[in-house]
Amino acid sequence: MSAVVTGLNQTYLDDNFVFSAPVSTLEKGKKAQLSFPLSVKVKAVACGAGFALFLTPSGVLFSKGIGSRGQLGHGDLESRDTPEIISALQPVPVVSVACGFWHCACLTGWFNDFAFNLLAILDVGDVYTWGSNEYGQLGLPSLNLEKSRSGNDPTFFSDSSVNVCAIPSPVDFPNDANVTEIACGSRHTACLTEAGELFTFGWNGAGQLGFKPQFSIPEETAGQYAHVLASDKPHRVDLDLGGQWADMKMTCGQWSTFVYRQAPF
Repeated sequence: MSAVVTGLNQTYLDDNFVFSAPVSTLEKGKKAQLSFPLSVKVKAVACGAGFALFLTPSGVLFSKGIGSRGQLGHGDLESRDTPEIISALQPVPVVSVACGFWHCACLTGWFNDFAFNLLAILDVGDVYTWGSNEYGQLGLPSLNLEKSRSGNDPTFFSDSSVNVCAIPSPVDFPNDANVTEIACGSRHTACLTEAGELFTFGWNGAGQLGFKPQFSIPEETAGQYAHVLASDKPHRVDLDLGGQWADMKMTCGQWSTFVYRQAPF
């Protein structure tokens, strides 16, 4: 077995083939191989709440599962029983993918086509997001946050503000930062750049963004409303690492962001 990814179901890779099993049957050894519309190998899998993304070695991205918040990236809110190519991302190859609870992010780039060496990535940097944007986790203008910023005055709402985005859309970063790594928490996203800068956006209810956003969103918990800080714009996190940015890596938990330096082998 080469990889394991868990959503609400268990999904894993074995010799580039994708298998899936409900939690209740996985320990009994039962599994079902997923069927793709094309004969493809899969090099990476990312799972959200009831949906999954499948990335091929050539950079083609498939999605399957629940699509009620646009998280499948097909321009609608329909679910899919079988993996389907996210056509909006073609022809640019996808390098890596990440899923939150109801949102997705991917990093695009260009492969070295010489001798069809698809393992050599020439350039990366463009981030696309889609799905739920209720807390700004797509890095796109959030309608919820627009209401907070404007005092709920619709005359100040931006035409581009959305709580759901069903098509992969590019994220703008300050100074055209070149992103090399992406990760998603339940309702937030983190991006690491070539220069070692960390950008975060989305829900900050547990402080997972690493900074204090200026605006908040009313959120109901146990019948009561509280204002939870959130950001729909990529914000650079101030990391005090003594100027040593080389070999930085990061990952996200559901409500956390973790940055570390990769030790040499």
